[in-house]
Amino acid sequence: VYTVAMANHSLHIVQHLMFMVAAVLMWWPVLSPLPELPRLSYPGQMLYLFLMTIPMSLVAICIGYATSLLYPAYAAAPRLWGITPMQDQLIGALIMWIPGGLFFFAIISVVFYRWQQHGAEDSSASAQVDWRGVGAVVGEQSLG
Repeated sequence: VYTVAMANHSLHIVQHLMFMVAAVLMWWPVLSPLPELPRLSYPGQMLYLFLMTIPMSLVAICIGYATSLLYPAYAAAPRLWGITPMQDQLIGALIMWIPGGLFFFAIISVVFYRWQQHGAEDSSASAQVDWRGVGAVVGEQSLG
């Protein structure tokens, strides 16, 4: 599908729009702004976010341990830093796996912090995390 999308610009745009729709649907249980479709509870959000790391890690492992180039279109791409396409593929897998996992761990930590702020008795209620204050919380933690 990717090779066909690379050859057809309109299909490539549709593919990226589908990625965006999938991302919104994936994050909805954690960031839902609608009371009609509430967020998961804090523990539910933490479990959900942890479970989201599994498919990403599996894909990264498959890409990283591949013995051949998965996307032949990149074989003809210019080599900017003098690395082979296989090295580029491995670096991409490592970026997907390690920083991607750390990102989810950071979000899980924020949800846990918010849960503890609101008290464990609220865990059964829908958790409406105010993400606007996350930057302030992270700044306070680093300062002191």
